[in-house]
Amino acid sequence: MKFLVIIFLIGLVDLTICENKISLTPNRKSLNPLNFQQAIQTIYYKIHYLNNLQDFEVDYSNFNEYLNEIKNFQNPSNAPLPLPNVSSDCLTQLSAFALALTSKQQWAIKLIDAFGKPPSGLLQGSLFWAGEYGECVNITEKTFNGKYCTLSKPLSPSMQQVAMVSFKYGICVPNFCNNDDIATLINFGINMLPKNITQILPINLTFIDSSYVTCSESDPLDSSSIMAIAIISVLVFLVLIGTIYDLFNQYSYEYHLKYIYNTTIIQTETGNVINDDEKERIIKTYHEETESSLMKILLGFSIYTNAKKLFSITKSDDQLQCLHAIRFLSIAWVVLGHTYLYQISYSDDILVITDWLKRFSFMVVSNAFFSVDSFFLLSGLLTSYVFLKEVKKRKLSFGLMAKYYFHRIWRLTPPYMLVLMVSALLSKYLGKGPMYPKDGFEINKCQNSWWTNLLYINNLVKTDEPCLGVSWYLANDMQFYFIAPLMLIPFAYGKVILGFSICILLLIGNMISISLITLHYPGTELGILSGNPSYFEKLYIPPWCRIGPYLRFETNILLWLVSLATLGLMLFGIYPNLNGDPLSLTANILYQASSRIIWAVGLSYVIFACVTSHGGFINKILGWSVWVPLSRLSYCLYLFHTVVLLYYNSVQDHPIHMQDSNFIFNYIANMILSLACAFFVSMIFEIPLLGIEKILLKKK
Repeated sequence: MKFLVIIFLIGLVDLTICENKISLTPNRKSLNPLNFQQAIQTIYYKIHYLNNLQDFEVDYSNFNEYLNEIKNFQNPSNAPLPLPNVSSDCLTQLSAFALALTSKQQWAIKLIDAFGKPPSGLLQGSLFWAGEYGECVNITEKTFNGKYCTLSKPLSPSMQQVAMVSFKYGICVPNFCNNDDIATLINFGINMLPKNITQILPINLTFIDSSYVTCSESDPLDSSSIMAIAIISVLVFLVLIGTIYDLFNQYSYEYHLKYIYNTTIIQTETGNVINDDEKERIIKTYHEETESSLMKILLGFSIYTNAKKLFSITKSDDQLQCLHAIRFLSIAWVVLGHTYLYQISYSDDILVITDWLKRFSFMVVSNAFFSVDSFFLLSGLLTSYVFLKEVKKRKLSFGLMAKYYFHRIWRLTPPYMLVLMVSALLSKYLGKGPMYPKDGFEINKCQNSWWTNLLYINNLVKTDEPCLGVSWYLANDMQFYFIAPLMLIPFAYGKVILGFSICILLLIGNMISISLITLHYPGTELGILSGNPSYFEKLYIPPWCRIGPYLRFETNILLWLVSLATLGLMLFGIYPNLNGDPLSLTANILYQASSRIIWAVGLSYVIFACVTSHGGFINKILGWSVWVPLSRLSYCLYLFHTVVLLYYNSVQDHPIHMQDSNFIFNYIANMILSLACAFFVSMIFEIPLLGIEKILLKKK
C-alpha cells in the first residue's frame, strides 16, 4: 500500500526520474525559420519522440533514493506514519498505474507528465501550476481513465494583500479516486515533508478535508437546469414561429400592395380619391387592424421585425441624440475595466498588477468605476425628462404612476432574471477545464440570496453573498427610480425652490455619508484600489453613497460652466496615492465624497453643450447615428458581458499572461462576443417583452 502511495506522489515532485534515450539530430543548430527542410526534419523527430514514450528509461537510482528516504522517515513523535485509507476502487487503479509505470507504458508516463510543474516567475505571483488538462482527460486504458483535479489553498495571512488569490495545483489521478481519496493521499504526502520546509512556504499545505479538491467531471442536469433549458427552448421556438409568421405576413402584404399599385384609383368611404403615396399606408393599417392580440404578440418575437426596430434610426428634434453615444461609450468603459479585473484571478504573474497600478495611463482602467456614475447621470436625466414630459401631457394620477413603476420593472426584470438563470443554473454545464468552476459562476452565491436580486435590494441585504457581481448597479438604479418622483413632482407643479431644496439636501446627505463612512473604516479613503473589503460593501454599492450623479439634470446644469477639465481631474486625481506620494487623509476624504458629483457636473456640461448646439465637432461625433443601435444593446451588454468574460477566462487550459497586448486583444474579442450575445438576448427576450407591454397597456 505504501509503495502505491509513493508512486502516486511522484507527480508532486518534478518528473526527474525519467531520461530520454532517443538520439536526435546530431550537432543540431538553432532553428532558422527560413530553413524549411530543417524545420520539417525537426518536427519529424519531435513526432517520433512523442509517439515512442516507451523508449523512456526509468532511472530507479533517483526513485529508490526517494523511496528509501520516505520509508525511513518518521514523524516528530518518532511514531511510524500511518498509511492513508483510500477506497478499494482507487486502490485497484493505483495498483494498475504502478505496474504500468514500472513497465514504462505510455499512458502511465503521460499521467505523471500531466501533473503541474513549478513554473518560472514564482516571484511574480505564478501560483497556478496547471499541468496539462487535455493530456490527462484523454488518457484511456481499459478500465483506467485519467481525471484532472485541482488542489486549491488560500495564501497564508502574510500574503493576503493580494486579492482573490490562492495557490492552485493541477494533478492527474485515476478516475475512481474521489475527492476524499485525493485529499487523504495529499495529506499523507505533505505530512512526510520536513517541517522546516512547510513553515517557510506562503501557503498552509495541510489539507483538512476534500473541500480544497475540485475535479473536472460531468454532472447530470438537475431539475432547475432542465427548467431553465425548457424556458430558453420555448423562447427560441416562439422566435422561430414568430419569424416564419412574420415573413409570411410580409409576403402577403407585398402581394396586396402590388395589387393596389396596379389599381388606378382608390376611393374612401367618403368618396375622396387618394393618391399612390397613401396606398401603402392603407394596406399596412388594414393588416394591423385585422391582426388579433395573440398574433401581434407572436409577431413581437420575429427576428426580422425586431432587427429592423433595433437598427432603425430616426433623428428628431425631440431626442437627446448625444446620450446614445455616451451610454455606449460608458458600457464599453465598464467592459474595459472588467476585462482587466476579471483576468487578474486567471493570470500567471498576478504581482505585475502592482507595477501597472503605478502607471499614469492605467488610471483610465483603475478608475473605470466612473463609467457607472455616467450611467446614473443618464438614468436620472432620462427619468426626469420623460416623467416631466408625461405629466405635462397628462395630469398626474394613480394610473400614470402605476404605469411609471410597471414600465421600469417590466423593462429591467426579465433580461435580469435570464442572465441570473444562465449564470447560476446553466454555466456549470457550459465548459470544462482546469480553471473552470465546477459549480458554475454563481450557484454557491445565488442559492441563498437570489430573492434579494428579484426585489432589487441586494445592495442592502445579504451583501456578503452577492449574486451576479454587476447587479448592485441595478438595485441602486431601481431604488433611485422609485424615489425620483419625490424630487420631480415639485418641479411638475412649479415648486422649483422646493424641488431644488430636496435635491440639494440629498447631495449634502450623500457627501456627509461618504465622509463619515470613510472616517469610520480606515483604508477606504484610498478608494477601490485600496484592497480594503469594506470599501465595496460600505462605500461602493449603498444607495446613499451613489445617488449624487442621479439627481436631476437641472441641478447639475447650475454648474455647467465648470470646465471639462474636471473630468480629467476626477479620473487622475488620486494618481499620487499610487506613485509613492499619497494625498493627505483630508484630501482623500474630500475626493471620495465629491468625485462622483463633480464627475456628473462635468459630464452634464458635455450634454448641455451638445443639446444646445454648442458642442462643435464633439456634438457631431456623439450625434453619429451608428451609436443608436449600439446604445439600445447597452442594457443586455451590461448584463451578459461578465458571463462572456468569466467563460472565456475559465475555459483556458493555462493561466493568462499579464501583458498589455493580451488584454487589448481580449478586450476587443470580449466586446464583440458580448455584443453578439446582447443582440441575441435582445432579439428573443428584451424587444418582444417591450412589445407585449405596449399591447397590454394599449399604447400606440
